[in-house]
Amino acid sequence: LKLKLPGNQNWVVAWSLGRGTFVAGRERRVGATLVGCNSHTALPDGPTLRLTVAQKNGLLNLTK
Repeated sequence: LKLKLPGNQNWVVAWSLGRGTFVAGRERRVGATLVGCNSHTALPDGPTLRLTVAQKNGLLNLTK
């Protein structure tokens, strides 16, 4: 799953991956039972897009 997120907006992605690879920029994690939260703040007083992603197996890639 590849999520392309807006670079000019605020967002938070809470994610979990049963087994596989997580990639976000320079961050790369490989293994089982991976859990994390990544965020981007472009507009300190602006609205925030919040996503929750749960994936059983595979590749999860967050890009701006």
